Amino acid sequence: MYSIMKHGLRSACIAVAFLLATGAATLSAESFAETYNSAVDAFDARDYLTAGELFRSAASATDGAERWTALFWAGRSFLAAGRTSTAEATFRRYLEDADPTHTFVPEARYQLGRVAFIEAAFQQALRVFDAFMEDYPDNPLVANALYWSGESLLALGRPEEAELLFTAVLSRYPESPRFESARYRRDIIELSRREQELIDLLRLSAEEQVKLADDLVSEREAHRATREGVVRLESEELQRAERALEQARQEVERGRQEVETLRAELERRIEAVRLQEEVLMLIGAYADWLEEQE
Repeated sequence: MYSIMKHGLRSACIAVAFLLATGAATLSAESFAETYNSAVDAFDARDYLTAGELFRSAASATDGAERWTALFWAGRSFLAAGRTSTAEATFRRYLEDADPTHTFVPEARYQLGRVAFIEAAFQQALRVFDAFMEDYPDNPLVANALYWSGESLLALGRPEEAELLFTAVLSRYPESPRFESARYRRDIIELSRREQELIDLLRLSAEEQVKLADDLVSEREAHRATREGVVRLESEELQRAERALEQARQEVERGRQEVETLRAELERRIEAVRLQEEVLMLIGAYADWLEEQE
């Protein structure tokens, strides 16, 4: 009797445990479906932050493909909400957990490139996009990866390389949603190049004008120096002429003084001769008187 009761109690415990486990699994599945659907509704309503939290909560309520899908959409939601750090962590968690063949693995890798671009990690974005395009060359998102690689190159100051990628989008993916944006960017680069060429031409012209102005100034300075030299030379010649004139004046003055001296001497000599003549006349007259007296 005791053995039967013991066996019955054990069976009852096993049955209760089974029912509890089955009920928990049922509740977990119901919780996942309800939370996942609420997350989808929030995403459709563009309440991305709420959607991200709900997708992440749904992922924690299940495993396998459902968990991976919920994690991916949690990453998409956080990215749309502008929570780039949370989005990056969620995408990386998804890639670590998910089977490499899962549907959203390629896009998750692409979205990591978008996260890097948004965070201005342009070199990192280029590396992520390059790896994505190398591993999934036929993926529809390759056109987007080319476009955002071009934007990254533009941000890094490499417009020539960016133009090649925008041109690749235009030539290889005419149906891409990025077609018009790529054409606009290519036209902007071409316009910027022409503008730069015009600026260079204007700068060259301005430099030539400045050089011509400098040459003209130099020529004027040379002429001025020449004129100043001529004026200085004329001034020196004038000074020499003035000195010569002054010397001539002094010579004339000395000559005049000498003439005056000679004139005075001559007058003295004339006076002396006149006196001598008078003396001789007196002597002659005295001699005549003496002869008359005899």
